[in-house]
Amino acid sequence: MSLEDRQSALVAERRKQIFEAAIKVFARKGYHAATVSEIAREAGLGKGTLYEYIRSKKEMLFLVAEEGHAMILAEIDEITKQDLSPLEKWRGAISVQLRLMDRYKETATAVLPQILGMSEHENSRLVQMNEKYIEKFSTIYEEGVAAGVFRQVDSMLLNVLVCNFCVLWGNSPEMREYCGSVDKFEDFLMDVIFKGIIA
Repeated sequence: MSLEDRQSALVAERRKQIFEAAIKVFARKGYHAATVSEIAREAGLGKGTLYEYIRSKKEMLFLVAEEGHAMILAEIDEITKQDLSPLEKWRGAISVQLRLMDRYKETATAVLPQILGMSEHENSRLVQMNEKYIEKFSTIYEEGVAAGVFRQVDSMLLNVLVCNFCVLWGNSPEMREYCGSVDKFEDFLMDVIFKGIIA
């Protein structure tokens, strides 16, 4: 392995280490009460070492969002490689995001309002991440249209709508309490998307 490869591997390992620590501290204390020092301790790193990778607590938000998106995209990629129908791929992709939101629901509740409240300038990095996510869903959707499984609608609006439904599960403790389980919410979402509400 070259020096550059080793350095890249170390950066990836450290980012993962900081991500795991940040989601635990944010889940326990909330975003505003959490400190960079606490996250560094949770990660087993010195504060100075952590600052080599993350410059501020706000930068930590981007890391959490970026690592979360990367996990979702990697799992969706695995689904799209399988010999599944477009409908099965679509449901699998939705399930991936919902279950990630459910797994980290305390962290999502703490950080999503901060992420969604960022200014347009700050939000530009997140917009780029969301574009990659929407592109994955659009590929599955277009495959379904070509196969005659889905009817043609505005792909962008559809995929943004689905994304926002999934974010709702992570951002709303009230919704989680009302539904009781992510399975119920997923079944409802799929039913409304594919069957609508007309009797």
